[in-house]
Amino acid sequence: MKRIRIGFVGCGGIAQTHIQSLLQIEGAEVAALAAGNEARLKETAALVPGAALYTSGEEMLEKAGLDAAFLCVTPARHGNLEEIAANKGIHLYVEKPIGLNMAAVGRLAAIIEGSGIITSVGYQERYDPALEELRCYLAEHPAGVVSGKWMGGMPGALWWRQKAASGGQVVEQCTHIFDMLRYLFGEVESVYARPFRGIMKGIPQYDIEDASAAVLTFQSGMLADVITGCYLGPQSPPDVGLTIYTDAARVCYDWIRHISYREGDAVREVPGNCSHHFDAVKAFVEAVRTGDRSLIRSDFTDASRSLAVTLAVNESMERGSVVKL
Repeated sequence: MKRIRIGFVGCGGIAQTHIQSLLQIEGAEVAALAAGNEARLKETAALVPGAALYTSGEEMLEKAGLDAAFLCVTPARHGNLEEIAANKGIHLYVEKPIGLNMAAVGRLAAIIEGSGIITSVGYQERYDPALEELRCYLAEHPAGVVSGKWMGGMPGALWWRQKAASGGQVVEQCTHIFDMLRYLFGEVESVYARPFRGIMKGIPQYDIEDASAAVLTFQSGMLADVITGCYLGPQSPPDVGLTIYTDAARVCYDWIRHISYREGDAVREVPGNCSHHFDAVKAFVEAVRTGDRSLIRSDFTDASRSLAVTLAVNESMERGSVVKL
């Protein structure tokens, strides 16, 4: 079996999660790591002692002789990484958010498509088999209204609380909800959103909204609302998921844990698959090895459409008006 030489740009928590998955996949070799944070680089290198170490992602892509690379850095630190990889034929697994500017992301999508490389973006929940069962159910039982939510606390990373660096909760965290809505119900036609501020006080360099509410109209005519909040304290557990109202049932997707179908007094519960991170990485490695793009559930171009929805929500919050996609 051909070994797939893989490099990582960024050595934070999500990179380490992906490395742990790769260590379980036959033929996958973590050959190089790149990070500007020397402590993180050394910490992650302990997982893969044979990997070459770089302080520059660009240098790693140019010199390490890679088949594939994982980009696990903040949007502002992508620079020209995707373009270098595309030009060198290095396949890419990119963590979300893939960018904060649609013009720049659209340019990269065109370069990537022209290069022929395989890409996958970190919407790992799409690999849960329970979602495929739900998609089949929705094909038979259409929904008219859906309610989504991502209510939780504020992540500790400094860049996360800065709108210019992360895009805020809608773009960086709740993107998973907006992406799942696209995956289940198709493309969004327009959004209207409003922000709320005033709960989170005294936090240095914090300029994102504490909460938001958005209404989405889909091309099919279906409607959805999505609420977000990053102000919950440790005593208040996160509340993340979807409630789907079909012609036959109320379907509740408790994020990753399970999907329940309530039809009258009967409730059927389908457990989620907690191995979705592993399954997404395994699918990417297999796609690189075989060239089978059908294994990928969200490539760079598809992910750019989810990004467009979240950026439209941000724009609507700023303008106070409907934004069409």
